[in-house]
Amino acid sequence: PVAVVASGAPAPGSPARPAPPKAVQLAVVYRDRAEGGDGYAAVKGADDGYYLNRVRLEATVTATPWMRGFAQVQDAETIGYDTAPAAPATHVNRFDLRQGYVELGRTGKAGVTARVGRQEFIFGEQRLMGGGDWNNTARAFDAARVSAFRPGVKLDAFVASVVAVTPAGVD
Repeated sequence: PVAVVASGAPAPGSPARPAPPKAVQLAVVYRDRAEGGDGYAAVKGADDGYYLNRVRLEATVTATPWMRGFAQVQDAETIGYDTAPAAPATHVNRFDLRQGYVELGRTGKAGVTARVGRQEFIFGEQRLMGGGDWNNTARAFDAARVSAFRPGVKLDAFVASVVAVTPAGVD
């Protein structure tokens, strides 16, 4: 994966300036890979190789030290997939909102934060729950989450629903 991040940071060699109270960060993340295999459909001639690519556009807006918003749109495509009538939803999701949430509270500090909207969950190194980013589309959840932090301890409470990927429509 390749990530390009643009923010309000000063250019190298320019005088340092204080960070603005409101900041916008933009990012583009691109990933591609080729896959191939034998016997996918156990039908003669159904062996296949294909190419997956994914582009994500991200924006983070920090309004105050305790309030930020995040939006991520994704275009995931498959080229040359012809072993089935259509590529599965784990491979294709044409330009759609993958994440979009508002977060209140100071992340990473002792206290409480709340996040509401479409988001990723990663618990237990994705063994318990995760986005499955190895898939071309990856998984997201429509959720409300409250997290409490203390040094060495984090407690999360949430209610969530997995977003069903609709390859050619709005999720």
